[in-house]
Amino acid sequence: MPTDLDDLFTSLGRHADGIPLAPAEQARHRGRQRTRNRAMVAAAAAVCLIAAGLGVVLVRHDRQSAPVTSKRTLPTVGAPVEFGDQARAATVAGTDGRLYTAWQTLNGQISMNAVELRTGAVAWPARPLGSRTDELLAVNLLPRALVVTLRHGSANTMHIFDPADGRERWALPFEPGDDVVRHESVVVRASANGRTEAFDWASGVRRWQQPAPADRPVYSMGTYLDRDEDLWLGRPFYFTDDRLVQVTRAGKVQVRDITTGELKRTVAAAPPDTDPRIYFAYDGWLYNDEHECCEQNGFRVRATDLRSAQDSSKVVFTRGPGHQLDMLQMCGELRVCVSDQDRNATGTVSVLDAATGRQLWQVPGAKNGTSVSTVHGYTLVGGSGGQLVVYDRDGKRVLSTPEGSVSWLDTDTLLLRPSLVAGPASRLTLPDGKVTVLGEVPPASDACAWTPERLACPVGTSLRIWNLSG
Repeated sequence: MPTDLDDLFTSLGRHADGIPLAPAEQARHRGRQRTRNRAMVAAAAAVCLIAAGLGVVLVRHDRQSAPVTSKRTLPTVGAPVEFGDQARAATVAGTDGRLYTAWQTLNGQISMNAVELRTGAVAWPARPLGSRTDELLAVNLLPRALVVTLRHGSANTMHIFDPADGRERWALPFEPGDDVVRHESVVVRASANGRTEAFDWASGVRRWQQPAPADRPVYSMGTYLDRDEDLWLGRPFYFTDDRLVQVTRAGKVQVRDITTGELKRTVAAAPPDTDPRIYFAYDGWLYNDEHECCEQNGFRVRATDLRSAQDSSKVVFTRGPGHQLDMLQMCGELRVCVSDQDRNATGTVSVLDAATGRQLWQVPGAKNGTSVSTVHGYTLVGGSGGQLVVYDRDGKRVLSTPEGSVSWLDTDTLLLRPSLVAGPASRLTLPDGKVTVLGEVPPASDACAWTPERLACPVGTSLRIWNLSG
């Protein structure tokens, strides 16, 4: 995954519950902004969509229910994790039953600890990280590693820890323009100078390396697994299968075994003069956008078959003049979502069959940028300042809500919370739209983490955990 993923987690850790991300602006940003950053930024916006509102107001089949309110306080779990001062924080829930949190106070001190989600008990105590001149960017959890990314100057470093005891194993520095791809067993650093290296997550030992060739790779990415539900549900998530995909300066696509570096095949890619800004690989296909010249001159989506060495590349979607691309991402069940907006900033979301490019359905998006996430056949579409709408797998509108923050709690359940103010947290089940008010929560000061049974949010000078199980 490109190095800019860590900027995404910065946004998740710092702004996702309070400031709407702007997929349109990010999709228009050129240069080294890579495919996965775009798709994942869209993911960040979809995980915590922002709108106005306090209570729960649902619209189902053109009927509006009465607002639901509650003054019951959501039950807390354990004692708060005290930061010692106002702090920026990033937290992630693991499948091991623990919550991992890093925070940086106003004086620059960075700390990290782990607690048991079930009880709130400390698993290992807070310990200092980096220096006061560093900037906390992200906390990311994989089953074999806890990763904390810090920025110092223009460079970043991934610090890899043992989740069991918090012991630092090793560190991987990377520079602006480098791509970082995270696999189950290795992490790949593709340097801007063309050199590619893979390191073992646990030990930091270099597994393989590829010197910079004459036709060096300019985009490096993994291949999305069709397990995006793990991402939306806030679970540890592998972003690639065993295929490393690299697009060279000359426009060739190379597919390597990410664990060994073996070159499996080379495939013809889109012509480099079509100004591609987004690349992502999914289920044996590489998708990219094409532009003739200008932002408002329309765009095309091209799909390239990565499973064959033959030239099997085709344009699968086109939008004419007046349209510009917001987002191109996977949306589960071997489908691809394309979001665009017209000259009036009115959005549209089109869902395509990943293999054929056939349009399955199309729905309105948000104005000035749309966010999309799909879990278990349900697709949540929204954006800042508007309705959040849930569609089923056939594109049928199930319900809508203006709720402030909406997160996927489980495969058929949404968690509704207010944004920036205190208010009720509620559970919404699909497809019936039934709302269960769980209790009042204070406004979160940074992005939250959650499981079906727990909600954990930074609140001012501490991290608090609540019981969602009733």
